[in-house]
Amino acid sequence: SSRVTLLGGKGGVGKTTMAASFAVGEAKRTDLPTLVVSTDPAHSLSDALGQDVSGGVPVQVDSYSSLPLWALEVDPNRAKEEIASGAREAKEKAEASGSSPLSSVAGLLKLVGVDLDPTVFENLNLGDLLASPPPGFDEVLAVAKIMDFVDSDSDDGDSAVAMPGGGTGGPQRFANVVIDTAPTGHTLRLLAAPELLDRSLGKALAVKRMLDGASSLVKSVLSFGQAPSSAEGGEPSLTDKIESARRRLRAFGRLLKDAEATEFVAVTIPTQMAVSETIALASTLKREGIPIRRCVVNQVLPKDAADGGLKLIETRQKDQERAIEMLEGDPSLASLEQLRSPFLDLEVKGVPALQYFGRGLWQGSSTLADAASERDQRFVIVGGKGGVGKTTTSASLALQYAEQGHEVLLVSTDPAHSLGDSVAQDVSGGEPVRLQGTDLPVHAMEIDPEEAMAKLRAALSEAEASAESVGGGEGASSSTDAKVDLGNILRKVQELKLGELLEDPPPGTDEAIAVAKVVQFAEKPEYQRFTRVVIDTAPTGHTLRLLTLPAFVSLSVDKILKFRGVIAQVAGAAKGDAAIAKLEDLRRQMDAVQALFRDKSKTEFVIVGIPTYLSVAESGRLASALAEEDVFVRHVVVNQILDFGGGAEEEDKIKAFVKSRMREQEQALARLEGDDATSSLEIREAPVINMEVRGVSALE
Repeated sequence: SSRVTLLGGKGGVGKTTMAASFAVGEAKRTDLPTLVVSTDPAHSLSDALGQDVSGGVPVQVDSYSSLPLWALEVDPNRAKEEIASGAREAKEKAEASGSSPLSSVAGLLKLVGVDLDPTVFENLNLGDLLASPPPGFDEVLAVAKIMDFVDSDSDDGDSAVAMPGGGTGGPQRFANVVIDTAPTGHTLRLLAAPELLDRSLGKALAVKRMLDGASSLVKSVLSFGQAPSSAEGGEPSLTDKIESARRRLRAFGRLLKDAEATEFVAVTIPTQMAVSETIALASTLKREGIPIRRCVVNQVLPKDAADGGLKLIETRQKDQERAIEMLEGDPSLASLEQLRSPFLDLEVKGVPALQYFGRGLWQGSSTLADAASERDQRFVIVGGKGGVGKTTTSASLALQYAEQGHEVLLVSTDPAHSLGDSVAQDVSGGEPVRLQGTDLPVHAMEIDPEEAMAKLRAALSEAEASAESVGGGEGASSSTDAKVDLGNILRKVQELKLGELLEDPPPGTDEAIAVAKVVQFAEKPEYQRFTRVVIDTAPTGHTLRLLTLPAFVSLSVDKILKFRGVIAQVAGAAKGDAAIAKLEDLRRQMDAVQALFRDKSKTEFVIVGIPTYLSVAESGRLASALAEEDVFVRHVVVNQILDFGGGAEEEDKIKAFVKSRMREQEQALARLEGDDATSSLEIREAPVINMEVRGVSALE
């Protein structure tokens, strides 16, 4: 069976570099086919390898020694096109065989006296939903891709190892699979996805069996002329496909918890905020039964630098200059107002430190100039690559707005929150909390998906109980009358307890709840007092999902309403019920949020990065994506600038800076080694080196 190694942790700690270097080492050590996969929607694996591995299929990595190494970046857009293509082929095949779903539905409708033009089904255009992959699509697709390339002991009958180039057909299988995961919060969603998908498929299977037991008339209407289960030797039936997928998911779920086949390696850096997140991650993994034995601490300063770190800082400054040149030459970034902050010798934590940092960063910026005169509510979304200081930047901006006389709400939408650490105060719980240590009117909150899911589960349970009390009892009619039979089926759907799917927050929950909160901030009277709302987002890929979610939800609701209208005509159901009113209100809210995100007078986006090749490359891609989405951007913040002023005192300043960072490093390492969640891990230290690590040779 394949050996699977997942590397994860806080954004910006070097996960991609570590994953790529580990994969290079495994390919060289074992001389067996090795695959490194990036599941982060904001990929940087191609940048780290110095080779394009996008496209969603394994690409052999160029190396001087011809290593048996392949790489791929999971590609949601390619998967979306494959799904759409498959749907078109299925439709064409059905029409060619004379079993068009639309023609069968038309005939059935006439039988029950409903004169409904069957083209209304075509007008639903369900393929439109694939125009923009929804939140959670990346995690689900990642699970599917990993399952394709991992050989596990499933009982599915198709798990024979087919090594690359082996000529066996079907998906390639690899002896070693190394997974470069998204930052912490979304990685935990990824790890929970197999169980969630298994439950979802279980519900789908129950619906399929329920339809199989319905009258032939209703079954034909609801299944849109779907071909019956295959005869022996034919194509597998839908039931067979669902059961096969469940077996594979269960096998993959077992693999994730198999200590002999799988390992999760935590990656961190020696700072207090990164160590806090690593401790929380290790605790969660142990609680979920996922094997974790090692922790890599990246960017460790050498304790015995004879020159006090002068050579290291000098080389980093040269890399910094090249990155700044790259930023200023990028057409997507060059036109933006560039704000810079220095690489400080201490972490910026607590309100006084954030105020000091913010005055240096935001002084003279356009957004503060506007804040002096504009008093209407305005939203500012802060985003960028993980680990570049988004939270510090967001918190410092919120305090600067407050100094301009605004009442400010500071919100974190990242599932792996660090806002509480940044402001040195507990702001969890999902409600605004007034910041302590200042008289400024600033409130902060970390959005809590668990609490929101609990409320949703309670609402569903209440709805199910209400439906059971109203829905009648036993002795339902066995008549083949469509309206009666549809009623029986709807009662059986209630018995499925679909609320059980929400036992754990599914992928995409964080973005969905964040959008719901934005609706509240914009519409509810109690939030109107906040004239500035600063949103500290998850790393790049998930931020883009957040921005596109309202359009997806609005389109989905539109399809539901149209489909419900069709069913209402068939089944004689009332159209003007409370459920439809709620759906129409949801669509209105999503349309309003979509307009809000793109209204230059109400919303702007601030890109945050650091002066490294990987960060600038990702910032450029983010700026281009925001332009395509018509989101207003005018600032790019570049944090961690190494500038010691030159002159005779520069060497002394550099040595003092390095010495101060060393003290903080020692405190962070001591905490990592002393905490119950991480003290049992094998801790490896990866030193800061005097270049950016890119390409196979450097990774090796």
